[in-house]
Amino acid sequence: MRFLRLAGKRLARGLRVEIVRAIHAGPRSNKGLGAFGSRERLRYQQALRLYKIGVSGAGLDKKSRALADGAAPAAEGDEPERDEFLSWHGEGRRIGDEEFAPRGLVEGSVADVVVALEKGKVGQDELRGLVVLRPARVASALRHLAKRATWPQSYWQGFLWHLAGPWDDRKLPLGLRGHAARVLVEAPDRLFGAVGSAAGEFVNRLAEEWGTGREEEFRSLWMRAWIGKPEAEPETVHLEDRVTDASNHAAGRLAEAALVRLRKYEPQTGGGIPGRVRP
Repeated sequence: MRFLRLAGKRLARGLRVEIVRAIHAGPRSNKGLGAFGSRERLRYQQALRLYKIGVSGAGLDKKSRALADGAAPAAEGDEPERDEFLSWHGEGRRIGDEEFAPRGLVEGSVADVVVALEKGKVGQDELRGLVVLRPARVASALRHLAKRATWPQSYWQGFLWHLAGPWDDRKLPLGLRGHAARVLVEAPDRLFGAVGSAAGEFVNRLAEEWGTGREEEFRSLWMRAWIGKPEAEPETVHLEDRVTDASNHAAGRLAEAALVRLRKYEPQTGGGIPGRVRP
C-alpha cells in the first residue's frame, strides 16, 4: 500500500497499467478470493489499492477511478500503512540502479560493453545501472555498434528513457545528450518504430534543453523520429482516457516537443508561425 501511494505516479506507464490490470484480475487462489475470503472484502481491497495509486497523482481510467472512489472514505481512516520492506529485518537501505551494474563492465572497457550488448548479455536492470555509473561508455558502445549497422532496439529504448529522465546534470557528462542525438539521427526507421515513445520523450527533453541556435540539428532529429514513429505501440492499453493514451504515444510526445520549440520563439498573436520553426 505504501509503495502504491508513494511511487504510483513515478512508475513507468506500462508498468502502472500492468499493476492496475492485475488488481482488477484479482488473486488466482481460493476460487479468485485469495486470502480475503469473501467477494466484499476482495472488492474493498481492490478499491483500496486503486485509491492508493490515485492519491499518488497517477491517472486512472474511469472504471478504476469509480472503484477507487468507493474506498476513499475508508482509506482515510484506515490503519497506519505498514512498510513491509522494513518489517522484514527491522531496517532497510536504498538499493539504487547502480547496484545492478555488471561489475566487469563497470571496470572494463568500451570494447567489453560493445561485445556484451551485441550478444544481448546485459539485462535491462543491468543496463540502467551501467548508464548511471558509466553513461558515456554505454553511449560509445552504442555508437560503435551503429557504425556496424547494428541497432539493438531494447538497449536503445532503455538508454533513451534514461537520458530523457530526471538526472543530476552534475553526474551526466557534458554534451552526452547531443552526442546521442547525432548518432540517433542516422538510425533506420525500424529503430524509431521499435523504441516508440522513448525516442519521443528524448526529443522532448532536447526541445526544452537546446537553445534556438541548434534549431537545424533539432529539426533533423525531430523529422527522423516523426517519420519512423510507430502507428500503434504494443504497450498501449486502452484505459478509456484518449487524451492520456495520445499524449503518451510517440506522436503525442513529438507534438509536445514541437510546441516547446514554438514557445521558445515567443510567437505573437496574428504574427503567424516564426520562420525558423515553420514547416
